[in-house]
Amino acid sequence: HTLLLKADRTVVASGLNNSGQLGNGITPSGGWNWQFTFEPVLGLANVAAVATGDSHSLALDANGNVWAWGDDAHGQLGRGAILTNTVPTVVPGLSNIVQVSAAGGGTSLAVDQSGNVWAWGLNYHGQLGDGTTTNRSAPVRLAGIQNVQAVALGAT
Repeated sequence: HTLLLKADRTVVASGLNNSGQLGNGITPSGGWNWQFTFEPVLGLANVAAVATGDSHSLALDANGNVWAWGDDAHGQLGRGAILTNTVPTVVPGLSNIVQVSAAGGGTSLAVDQSGNVWAWGLNYHGQLGDGTTTNRSAPVRLAGIQNVQAVALGAT
């Protein structure tokens, strides 16, 4: 799927919507659910950045809040429970975020304005960097990591 951040700070999406990752409020009916034109992501305004995983999406608004939607099989939406969502909702426990990243496997990262890194979602290969291989359904601040300016995720 593809997200576009427009000049008016709204977001549009196109592509596969098998897990609600387009944020259009349409509950997938199983199988392949495609959207072939760019349509608005519901409930987002004043967006500063977007990121996509394989089946989930993230947005960062100008107030430093992180929004997440789509598949939540590994906790990558960061809401403390495994709850797939077809519209964006704020990730609780995060504030003053300046950058986000999402990975194909279901991992999410954020950097706050103090240079702290927050991680959640799939951690099977230790990709969260928290010293474990335990998936996290809520953001965890990584200890001992400071002064970070940017993060990026691969598939695993």
